[in-house]
Amino acid sequence: MRLSAFLPYQLDGLARLRTTAGLAQRLGYERVWLGQSTGLDALVAVSAIAHEFPGLRFGTAVTGMHMRHPLQSAVEARSVAAVTGRQFTLGLGVGDPESVRDALGLDCARPATFAREYLQVVSALLHNGRVDHAGDVFRVRAEPPPCAGEVELALGVLRPGMGRVGGELADACVTWLTPPGYLRDVLIPAVHEAAARCGRTAPRIVTIVPCSATSDRGELGAVAAHAFGQHVRRPHYRAALDLAGHAGAADDAVAFESLIEDVMAYGSARCIAATLDRYEAAGVDEVVVGAYLAGPRPEVHYVDTLAAVAVAAGAVELAI
Repeated sequence: MRLSAFLPYQLDGLARLRTTAGLAQRLGYERVWLGQSTGLDALVAVSAIAHEFPGLRFGTAVTGMHMRHPLQSAVEARSVAAVTGRQFTLGLGVGDPESVRDALGLDCARPATFAREYLQVVSALLHNGRVDHAGDVFRVRAEPPPCAGEVELALGVLRPGMGRVGGELADACVTWLTPPGYLRDVLIPAVHEAAARCGRTAPRIVTIVPCSATSDRGELGAVAAHAFGQHVRRPHYRAALDLAGHAGAADDAVAFESLIEDVMAYGSARCIAATLDRYEAAGVDEVVVGAYLAGPRPEVHYVDTLAAVAVAAGAVELAI
């Protein structure tokens, strides 16, 4: 199983990204993923610092589709790959409908249709160098000049409908707040079945896992609230959590505790290793470690968490 690190913070400069990338490289992580940023743009940030970390790859998990036209997404991702001289993973997602509506004034109706056409346009541009698409959502005819740069196309998926879109068109599917049992029984089968119907290799499954090098319940609760406390209140996450057997996580303390136990990797390196084994057994190909600034010594907690997971995954040789 591959191991990567997730930077779950809005960028206001390059310092935090440099710190995370440096830790990731020293600890044997394969890739650093960045979320959507309306501060310093994630693609610009990667282009600025990638040369400082040879061998380390980068990706977005995920960039909101509504923020860029698909032609622009393809051009920018290909540019990052060319400038950095290594594969770049363009992770795309429809996003939270409320956030898209508030920030951009756009409607998120028919998200699966929107995502399917968006990926069709981006994939054609990345893999064929040209696109001639006339759909219900997009009409794009373009043939940009050649540009050397390898881009992996990923889609953020929460529920089977979007999983089927990923199975049809993506190189990778990125999941978040998806318990191992839900991945194994619901989401991954939807991805694989769609890929099989299209006669293509199933995309690899990339799952962001909130992690914490603590067993203190108060500290752990604070980490969980910081990591996904707001997500569980949003309708599209609540719908996915209902499918995963975690209805009421937003309103019920017991349900929230159950979600912590089902999705988080925490405690000692041995305990973290047992959780990672559950994700691997469910069919996850790459675990993306979400470490957070939390507790009385947030910077220490952040470093200790990335180190504990690296030990658990066997990326570094340290005593557990």
